Amino acid sequence: MEILAAIAGKLAEFTVEPIGHQVGYLAHYKSNHQKLQTKLKELIAVRDGVQHKVDHVEREGKRVEATVLNWKARVNAIITEAEEFLKDGRHAQTECLHGFCPHLVLRYRLSRKSTKLAEEIDELDQKKEFPNFAYDVTPQEVFLVSTGHYSTFDSRNSIVMRVMEELRNPNTEMILVWGIGGVGKTTLVEEVLRKAEDNNLFDDVVMVRDVKENPDLEKIQKEIATKLGMSINENQTLAERAPSLCTRIKEKRTLVVLDDVWEKIDLVAVGLPRLVTCKVVLTSRSRKELSLDMRTQIDISLDVLNEEEAWNLFEKMAGDVVKDSRIRSVAIEVAKKCGSLPVLIVTVARALKDTNNIRAWRDTLRRLGGFDNKELTEKAYLALEWSYDQLEDKELKPLFLLCGIIVVKNHIYLADLLKYGFVLGLIKNVYTIEEARDALDPLVKKLKDSCLLLDSDINMHVRMHDLVCEVAAWIASRKHHVLSVGCGGELKEWPEKDFFKRCGTMSLKSSNIPMLSQLSGECQKIEMFYLYNKGVASVEIPANFFSEMEKLKVLGLTEVDMVSLPPSLQLLKNVQTLCLEDCELEDVALVGYLSKLEILSFARSNIRQLPEEIGELIRLRWLDLSDCVKLKVISPGVISRLERLEDLSLRNVFLKWEAEKAGSNASLLELKDLSQLTALEIYIEDANIIPSYLFSSRLVRYQIYIGDVWKRYGWEKTSTMAETTLNTLKLKLAPNDELDHGIKTLLKRSEDLSLDGTESVKSILHQLDVEDFQQLIHLRLQNNVDFTYIINRKVVFPNLTTLSICSCDHLSFLFSFSMAKNLVELKHLEVSSCEIMEEIVSVRDQSNGENIDIMFCKLESLILDKLPNITRFCTEFSPVTKFDTELGASIFDPTSSKKLDVENGTAVRACLFDAQVKFPSLERLEIDGLGKLHTLWNNKFADQDSFCQLKKVKVSYCNSLKKIFLASVARRLQKLHSLDVQNCDEVEEIIAGEQGLETEPPHFVFPKVTHVRFFNLPKLSRFYPGIIASKWPLLKQLTIHGCGKVKMFAAELPISSERHEPNPLIEQSLFLIDKDSFPNLEDLELQVAGEIWYGPSSSPAHFFPKLKTICFYKWAAFSKQAAIHFLEKLPNLEEITVGWDDVSTEIFVNEEINGGEVIHAVKTLRVRFMYNLLQLGNGNSQTAGPLFPNLVTLEVVGCDMLKSVESSAAISFRNLTTLRVVCCDGLEYLTSYSVAKSLMQLTTLHVSFCKSLRAIIGASNEDDHDTGATCEIAFTRLQHLTLHMLPSLQGFCSGNCIVKLPSSTELHVSNCPIELKISSEGVLLSNPKPERVEIAKPEIAEEVDDNGDGEKEKDEDVGTSRQDIEDRQE
Repeated sequence: MEILAAIAGKLAEFTVEPIGHQVGYLAHYKSNHQKLQTKLKELIAVRDGVQHKVDHVEREGKRVEATVLNWKARVNAIITEAEEFLKDGRHAQTECLHGFCPHLVLRYRLSRKSTKLAEEIDELDQKKEFPNFAYDVTPQEVFLVSTGHYSTFDSRNSIVMRVMEELRNPNTEMILVWGIGGVGKTTLVEEVLRKAEDNNLFDDVVMVRDVKENPDLEKIQKEIATKLGMSINENQTLAERAPSLCTRIKEKRTLVVLDDVWEKIDLVAVGLPRLVTCKVVLTSRSRKELSLDMRTQIDISLDVLNEEEAWNLFEKMAGDVVKDSRIRSVAIEVAKKCGSLPVLIVTVARALKDTNNIRAWRDTLRRLGGFDNKELTEKAYLALEWSYDQLEDKELKPLFLLCGIIVVKNHIYLADLLKYGFVLGLIKNVYTIEEARDALDPLVKKLKDSCLLLDSDINMHVRMHDLVCEVAAWIASRKHHVLSVGCGGELKEWPEKDFFKRCGTMSLKSSNIPMLSQLSGECQKIEMFYLYNKGVASVEIPANFFSEMEKLKVLGLTEVDMVSLPPSLQLLKNVQTLCLEDCELEDVALVGYLSKLEILSFARSNIRQLPEEIGELIRLRWLDLSDCVKLKVISPGVISRLERLEDLSLRNVFLKWEAEKAGSNASLLELKDLSQLTALEIYIEDANIIPSYLFSSRLVRYQIYIGDVWKRYGWEKTSTMAETTLNTLKLKLAPNDELDHGIKTLLKRSEDLSLDGTESVKSILHQLDVEDFQQLIHLRLQNNVDFTYIINRKVVFPNLTTLSICSCDHLSFLFSFSMAKNLVELKHLEVSSCEIMEEIVSVRDQSNGENIDIMFCKLESLILDKLPNITRFCTEFSPVTKFDTELGASIFDPTSSKKLDVENGTAVRACLFDAQVKFPSLERLEIDGLGKLHTLWNNKFADQDSFCQLKKVKVSYCNSLKKIFLASVARRLQKLHSLDVQNCDEVEEIIAGEQGLETEPPHFVFPKVTHVRFFNLPKLSRFYPGIIASKWPLLKQLTIHGCGKVKMFAAELPISSERHEPNPLIEQSLFLIDKDSFPNLEDLELQVAGEIWYGPSSSPAHFFPKLKTICFYKWAAFSKQAAIHFLEKLPNLEEITVGWDDVSTEIFVNEEINGGEVIHAVKTLRVRFMYNLLQLGNGNSQTAGPLFPNLVTLEVVGCDMLKSVESSAAISFRNLTTLRVVCCDGLEYLTSYSVAKSLMQLTTLHVSFCKSLRAIIGASNEDDHDTGATCEIAFTRLQHLTLHMLPSLQGFCSGNCIVKLPSSTELHVSNCPIELKISSEGVLLSNPKPERVEIAKPEIAEEVDDNGDGEKEKDEDVGTSRQDIEDRQE
């Protein structure tokens, strides 16, 4: 009976329970249907929230993680499927009447479908949190995009070519370009970097300027890391950051330039060891060994220009005046006196530019002739001093010397120049801060015109050539008794007492100086004291240091750590400018005693409170608290007492402002007491507390943010309020707020305006006049700002360069014809998330006979994003088109993407671009989420000037689009750098086939493209339908993924005799190529449904000579035999990734391989997300040898069925140095004893997130020893061992096994139930932990990275918590 009962139980389990499920589908049809509707609405809301965050990070120039984009793609797909399912008309047939249901089968199927869709929605909803949402894009060096300043000379060209040859030489490690100061070393290496970039020699190029003596290694390291796009951990030391930088350099070919190096530098300490992937270029004034690790250094001398080159440069700088026959002969002699030194030629020529007085030229020749017998360096000093003497404006000379006093690493912050120069009286005939600021700009321009100052790539800064810096300090010291010690300089002892009797200025930018206490009582004449202490040992300021500096007017302390201010500071009764910037400060109350203070700056310091004593500074005119991000409290009443304040900077200070004056913090009402205020930078989060008439019409310079939508948060690297010279207003007011005259005035004066839609903003817009937008340069409108009145009133924006429109759902079009025609300065246009918009430009307000061509002459960037109803950029206009009388009503059906042909009554598909709108300057085109768009260009598009400047094209989520380019458009893309097409369900071809006879050459050439990406294009089958080859001479990275109809990646272009013979292998290929098609391709990512390559006459080596890495997605779909043959023919292949496959149980199944195949070059194998993988290869096969005999790195991620990482006939572990295993839940042990003993070269072992792993080493059936006996395994070269999140781990080894490690091995064990340590004998000891480890397995990215510019993330990305994983791996 018990047996029968058990059998009955099992029968019930397999019959009754499933039947219950099926009956449940019938009984709960309505509830299942309603549940799906509810969950669908919730998912749509979640998706929209994620999309808003995506929009935000993309506006910041960041790229969204692949996990997020893949989640979005899956969500969009399930939403589309669910919406179509809910609209299914068959639901009406499922109703039951009086208990009778005529369509039970249909009711069952629909109910079951509702349940399944709801479950899928639940699954996606659970994955909506993303630990890593976005990442930064590696910034590009500014000088790489500009070549206008470089003058080409034969002597320089030969040096550039020689440096380029050495960069191509694999044996060259370091290059030194040396020559006298001012000879042009920096300019030359900038040109080298541009050429290296253009020729694709390196993946990354980085330049660090002005290294000089006593190099600041930490600053150099941080600057290199930042320019490589790495994050900086400020809590780490130089040594702790170096391995991360080294790892980054190892992964990509990198060129690092260190400019103006004076002494040996420890490159290894920075993180730049001797690597084949890294080359270093140095510039220096002398020829000497500059690397401490004695790497091979190639020395290249840069001499002065020859006589002809010197004259050509002089003539170019001096202008047409030297063509005057009276002046030319004298000018030639003046040029000769410059000693052929470029910096002198440029400086002297600029000083004489357009001077047509022959006497001035003769006087210059006479003065320069006095330098004839001097050495070149001395001659350079004297000639630059002559340029200084030529400064006619009485303000320019002292201002130039002040630049030399406060210059830091060749850069001068213009705000510092104003703060110090104003009080010192160097800016004449000004009475206010604003007048001084206005006067300073033309003075700086004059110094630039004289080549004594240069433009800087740092915002709000100017640069000084290092030779000019030295001359400025030399002149200041010799003529004005200034004591100046430059950054990294050294002063062994203070000058004699007699010097200080005349010394009026002291500038110390180095810690290599005697103790300040030795100066006690010696500085009675000092009027300016400047101490800059960044990156060096702290300089201690004695308590009584300032006690006898009665004449001190200007005091600047930067990067000085002071728990409290020196007590003697309060004795400085005459000081008028005090700058305590980038300082560690706690109590600043002493500052309140400085009664004559006019300018006070705590910029970038970490003060937390501005005390009430600051309110005693009743003469204060400028208070700078910018970037004091820790400042939380300004004592009430302080601001209102500073009645003379003209400039108040609270940029990036996020105070909780009080609504009334009686609170514990400052109140906005206090600003109304500042009757002299003309400049204001402020952030006000709560618009509800803004008092009426807060902002005075006296404000002439401002940066005002109102509302919580503008604030950026900690994970965003860019600050909320960037420093700018434009009047900026960002406005989000509370609903129904009355906008007063002050805000209206700000609106009219704003140059950078952002509006977030509310009824109040709508009201104020309607009160402005047509001419009130004349000054606008940047305009952003978001969240339903009412823009229609601007269109209707034909407002003109004559200076607008940037326009961004976001989430304005009431707009059916953006510009009227007349408005678009007047946007003559527009350079950047972005339109996003406007639900009903059908077109950008409407010509419905034009009469039939008028020419409606529109030329966006200067537009460089066009982004159209999430515009689901847009089908055309501009209304297609023809004489037969009829319009209604009211603006906006036309014969276009707003719900259709087709245009009615009035004469024939037929429907014609609209295209986005036609010949009516021209884009001669467009460089960036991004089209995303235009769901109704069928065609980008029409077949009659004939404008030859449009789109020729395109550098970046990205098309995504356009699910009605079938083709991307016309052939005629594709052939003009000669400047294209990046092509990215993704998530377009209907795209069949990238370039449409041409109709009629071919009149162009039978190939497509894209000479500058470096990245191409075709992602998730399920219907893509061919690049171009004709038998035409494409050529990509600079292409480095190519990704083909999610393109299910691609049967073959590439086929060799048939010879002419075969051209007309049909060949299915050729016709099924994505690309037709010849040996010149991909000469520089290095990185290939593939997912095809068959073969990789068809080439009847040649080897793949001829077509892919530089291919280094290849990644196979959906490995099961590939022909293994053909893939192996393809791989073994590639001589430079270094890395293979295989994965994203839920079918394959083995990777390299040797029965499919004929035997003897060997892929010698491959050093790295990565296996990713193969969910049914049981083993890496077929271990029982007998072949001639392993397929990968020289493997150095093996990484296995996301293989849940894998039981162990065992050696096989396909893979040799003999040379393995790095083994990483992550997220393999089925693993019980990593390797067997026998395999572990073969890992003699292993240096790095990383295992994490494997929840079933019990031991790293375990016994297998193949182990030939008695597991009861003791065995010994020694990892003699292991340097790094990391075990993380292994909750079942019982020990390093199972059984009686002794593991020995070097004593220097770094052990990192975390979130595991055991502890490891190495004994004094080198034995690895394991002890259990008492607490239980809970594991939260990370969600893992299962798709190719989706970063939007054709570049994939490298292999650090092993999960959504991947950064944490990789940090521990490193």
